[in-house]
Amino acid sequence: MKNQLNKKIVIAAAAFIIFVALISVIYLIFNKTSDNNTPKAVSYVDPGTGDVVITVPGKTPEDTNGRDITMLGFDRLITDYGMTFEQVKVLQSKLNDYSTANKNFIQEISITLSSVETTINSDTGIATLKFELTINRSTKISAKVSYFGIDNPSLVLYNSNNKQIFKSA
Repeated sequence: MKNQLNKKIVIAAAAFIIFVALISVIYLIFNKTSDNNTPKAVSYVDPGTGDVVITVPGKTPEDTNGRDITMLGFDRLITDYGMTFEQVKVLQSKLNDYSTANKNFIQEISITLSSVETTINSDTGIATLKFELTINRSTKISAKVSYFGIDNPSLVLYNSNNKQIFKSA
């Protein structure tokens, strides 16, 4: 009788150990699958604008042919510097033109807001904004935007040696 009791205890203990092992394996399988299917987003604070850019690691960058650029700080040209929404859209289009003409396609462009200088010529009424741009988080260039009233702006870009590299039509 004592032998049968010991046998039942051993069987119960073995069943309990198998049950715990099975639950542990199932937990690990589902936990690992969840982590692999949910990539964690990485945030980046753009130093020029203070904007937060969120990217997903492992996501293949889209081939935009230079026409779909993430543009940071351009809303501030409207709210802080008096350009109209339409003027900013034209300016962004001209930056797209620069990207495609240059064949060095831009994925992200950021205005260094602390570098923005504005002047209005008292004789002509032409407003001019000068500011630094950062292309793809590394290349620094300068921009000069000029416009009169609500007219479309002109854009001239300069490299780090102050040599003109682009002039809009």
